[in-house]
Amino acid sequence: RLKSSELDIANTNYHFNNNSNDHNHNHSKEISNHNQQVIAKLVLTGGYGEHFNSAPEPHHYYLRKHLTQNLGVSESDILATINSRNTLEDASLMRDVVERVSPTVLILVTSDFHRERALYIFQHEFSDVGMVVTVETSATDESQCELDLEHLRNHEKDSLKRMKQKNLSTY
Repeated sequence: RLKSSELDIANTNYHFNNNSNDHNHNHSKEISNHNQQVIAKLVLTGGYGEHFNSAPEPHHYYLRKHLTQNLGVSESDILATINSRNTLEDASLMRDVVERVSPTVLILVTSDFHRERALYIFQHEFSDVGMVVTVETSATDESQCELDLEHLRNHEKDSLKRMKQKNLSTY
């Protein structure tokens, strides 16, 4: 479960490009031109798939609902969500939206155990776009989680290793 203390999007050092929730800060650590207006958009990962989601809705649906209703994140801060079968599809299907909106920072929001692989995939997919891709994660409450976390963590580690060996192109 995602709690406000675990994901503090509203108080990050990004400028979200909307009028209702204007945070004018620089993300100076990753943006070389400190005078550049930083336009950050959130990308919520998580779609459908028997192997990881048997819920009635894709994971991004529940994450969006939690962020907007419980954490005060504006809908306009969230880039369009994609009903995908996996993270590779998330990234590739998001390309048209990213190119149309042209954010300077793309913030992936995903689970802690999926962090490294999701970041690798999105950085690879958008390496030619000229924006920063970063990640915020939700902490998995292992006492409440019904998933086989050890299996998921091993899957993420093995998949990332294979992607790096193949440079993602044939995975």
